[in-house]
Amino acid sequence: MKYFYLFLLLFLFIACDVQHSGALKIVSINDNAPLRIDVLDVYSYKEEGEKYYDEAIWDHYTSVEFVYTEFGIGLPTAPGSYTALLTDYEITFEDVTPGLASEEKFKGEKVKGKCNILIPSDPKGKKGVEAKIRVMPASYIEMYLGELEEHRVLAAKIKFRGKDLLSEKNLEVEGYFTIDIADYWDDPDKLEPPKGS
Repeated sequence: MKYFYLFLLLFLFIACDVQHSGALKIVSINDNAPLRIDVLDVYSYKEEGEKYYDEAIWDHYTSVEFVYTEFGIGLPTAPGSYTALLTDYEITFEDVTPGLASEEKFKGEKVKGKCNILIPSDPKGKKGVEAKIRVMPASYIEMYLGELEEHRVLAAKIKFRGKDLLSEKNLEVEGYFTIDIADYWDDPDKLEPPKGS
């Protein structure tokens, strides 16, 4: 009988600490559409009645929607008390532009960034959290401008890292999206100064 109680205690201890793999998911990136990045914006502005033209390189962002369905077993807390906190991310790029030889493909470094995204658990998976993430900083575009001015199609993988605030377990989640990038034509007479994307 004492072995039965030991087994029961061991089971309850393990059950209280169970978390489910795959509980943190990326639902969509950029509303499941390719992200369009114009590496160089040309625009016009007026100063003292005179019209001037300028060009600028901006940080480029996209939206990422997450859902966290962690619920645990046997934990004496209210449902949904698990909360994911994501603090770091990295993005890697693969040039999948049709018709390019291997030596012509873009081979830029990965982009690394910090974030502060809180995602409360919703075991039913109906409540998501959307965050705005910087995909390409202006400094990155400036570094590779000569390569990125020509139209390219990039397959991007984004990986987030963080932890669960209740259990303190490490969390990771990744997602994939496509980037259409080039120095697209701008009509400066119809543009106000861009504010980034």
